[in-house]
Amino acid sequence: YRLGGGAGLNVQSSDFNGTDTDTLAANFDLGRFYSEHLELGVRFGFTSVDAGTAETDTLSTLILGRWYVDSRSATRPWFEIGLGTSNVDTGTVDVSGFLYAIAIGVTQFLNDHVAIEVGLRESIGSYDDGIDSDVLDVNVGLAVFF
Repeated sequence: YRLGGGAGLNVQSSDFNGTDTDTLAANFDLGRFYSEHLELGVRFGFTSVDAGTAETDTLSTLILGRWYVDSRSATRPWFEIGLGTSNVDTGTVDVSGFLYAIAIGVTQFLNDHVAIEVGLRESIGSYDDGIDSDVLDVNVGLAVFF
């Protein structure tokens, strides 16, 4: 089994009308190995974006599959795909929809049970009222294997 979590913090200043944008993203994963290369699991995610006086919160749940290219070394590259649902709340607009995700990354074991994970993930959302999203992010986290 793999129990993992990741977080990202992005603070940027936009040139468009001088709006400052702060983003906080966190996820929690639980996966089970079905072979030495294949892991299936679930991811729960939360993202909060503050842009000036506007705030947008996103909650998501994905079923994911992860394939470890190398299952024996301390450094294990992987790729994953996910499918799930997402809810976006801006305070005035609250929409739900489907979320698709693909990612590549690497797991670096620190000992037999604890690892650091770094991944590059693209998430594509399709929501009610014709709203679409496309997010590319880098995620860094810790994982415990048991």
